[in-house]
Amino acid sequence: MKNMFQPNVAKAAMPLAKEIFLGWKPSSPTPPVVAPSLREAASRLSELTRDLSYEFKLASKRLGEKIVTRQAVQARLADAAMWLHAWGCTLSKLNQSIERNQVREHEQLAAMHFFDIADHEIERSFRELRDNTDDSMLKAAAAALSYAKTLPDSDYVVPEKSPAIAASKGNPRTQQSVKQFPGDKHPGEVAATGQEADANGANGNGVNGSEVQTSEVQRV
Repeated sequence: MKNMFQPNVAKAAMPLAKEIFLGWKPSSPTPPVVAPSLREAASRLSELTRDLSYEFKLASKRLGEKIVTRQAVQARLADAAMWLHAWGCTLSKLNQSIERNQVREHEQLAAMHFFDIADHEIERSFRELRDNTDDSMLKAAAAALSYAKTLPDSDYVVPEKSPAIAASKGNPRTQQSVKQFPGDKHPGEVAATGQEADANGANGNGVNGSEVQTSEVQRV
């Protein structure tokens, strides 16, 4: 705090303070140079890129350190960034086709429609940063997690890499529906290969299951 009134610190902090507290938006970055028919799309891309930075700063101010755990907020910002990236790629490809006189009408119209879709989705992501159902979602999720902790681990199959519960404490995995390699066995189950042949005395070719398994091993 003691350095906040130093001229160099104040100069650097003033633009950020104007954005966060006064709602001021800086100028958009310079749009890419494109064909005249694409200038509007390029200009809009530049504006939305500026807006993404602005919305991130507002979300950071509103949530503070909690933003690192608010994955729904992160997802909305990431979705907007994804659409902006796709917009830039599409714009670049379309502009290249126009410059080479290789663009087809249906391709250009499809690209322009994509720009509209992206614009709509980006604005929706920005809007949902403020207008959303996160509060009730967090309460419902916390209640569901609390209830889940009361359930016995032995009733459920636990992932082997679970960080919180040892897999050995979970419900044993059954393998009957999984095709096994010759000779594989699992606790409480019969061998996956040769069992049916042994029951009938032959596998259809006059060779029992154990002989089939032996020949497979020899080939390996």
